[in-house]
Amino acid sequence: MLCLNEINAHPYHAGMKNEYSFKYNCRPVNIINSFQGERKDFVTTIIKHCLTKKIWTIVDIQGILNNYNTDRKRIIIALEYFEEKGWIELQARQAIEIYDIKTQAFNLDTIAENWKIEIWERLTGWTGLKCHCIVN
Repeated sequence: MLCLNEINAHPYHAGMKNEYSFKYNCRPVNIINSFQGERKDFVTTIIKHCLTKKIWTIVDIQGILNNYNTDRKRIIIALEYFEEKGWIELQARQAIEIYDIKTQAFNLDTIAENWKIEIWERLTGWTGLKCHCIVN
């Protein structure tokens, strides 16, 4: 019997990636000039780390985090504020789970069972017992 909470090294790494994009309803400089001081610097950093394609602008959240001492939550709040003001039309894509396989030496059945349990817990909010056991 193998208990999932006793596995020390998972052969995969799970991460979450949210993607935000928006359409400008006004010129970016007008958004920047609506602020002063530190907030203006913060908004300038956000705008500088966005890539505008034909219509939609993609927000490079990691780029903002790498270039400004802030957290992800503040960036999202700022984008939502811009939308409230009518400066942008924000589109948040649903979270995408990213998995990197760190090793090929893993038991696919164990990983599948682990994912099944994680998905069940997320959907139901029920974590059940402290040890989810899988019979090998």
